[in-house]
Amino acid sequence: MIDDLYQEVILEAYANPKNTGKLDSFDVHFAERNASCGDQIEVFLKFDDANKVKAVSWIGVGCAISMACASVLSEEMKGKNREEIAALNKVTLEEMLGIHGISIGREKCLLLALTAFQKAITK
Repeated sequence: MIDDLYQEVILEAYANPKNTGKLDSFDVHFAERNASCGDQIEVFLKFDDANKVKAVSWIGVGCAISMACASVLSEEMKGKNREEIAALNKVTLEEMLGIHGISIGREKCLLLALTAFQKAITK
């Protein structure tokens, strides 16, 4: 269920996404697609000498939940190392967006960006 307050968070992040576009210089890149609905995302990460995320960006099209999640998650990535990114999960995302008990059909939307970022760091 999405509370009214958090629905505003999702709509704001969807309408005014952060970190969109392709980085000029990046260390890893990955594209992911949700075959069931057509949402898609490409993620780009640049790491510093301490192996922490120095810069992050993404390009995508999809529903409000998947795009809002990409925006909010991209902000969360900054300064994290690969292990911290790997530790993020569905519960983390639900907390960030204020979503509780998301339906199975929308779960893939919620996890699209996270899946892409986590696959990117394994490259």
